[in-house]
Amino acid sequence: MAFTLGDLLILIDRTLLNPWLCAAATVAVHFLTPDNKFVVLPNSGLIPYRLAPLTPLLRRTSYLFGTGLVLRINRFLSCKALNNGVQADFSWEKEIIVVTGGSGGIGAAAAQKLASRGSKVVVIDVLALTFEKC
Repeated sequence: MAFTLGDLLILIDRTLLNPWLCAAATVAVHFLTPDNKFVVLPNSGLIPYRLAPLTPLLRRTSYLFGTGLVLRINRFLSCKALNNGVQADFSWEKEIIVVTGGSGGIGAAAAQKLASRGSKVVVIDVLALTFEKC
């Protein structure tokens, strides 16, 4: 079995871009580094505090967390938009399917496969059927 680009992208999506893993890594990086201050208190100025600059590793894990979170939200909203937010109940036994060019070849194989799932299949073709009706 070959390792494809799709497999690599799935691996990256489930590890590096997983928001839960990135959030845990961000917290771990923050608390395991010796200089883990988000707020620095200066001696003077109008505002008695300022945000400390993030370390490069903490910045990178934060970017991974944000990217993974945006991708998960996008995936969720895309799934909801595909069917107007309605969960489709699909039953092969209730379907009536029209297959054009289904007397032979790929069309015949598709018609037989759909019929084996319990659907009512109507085959329209200029040639006679090359297989037995179910």
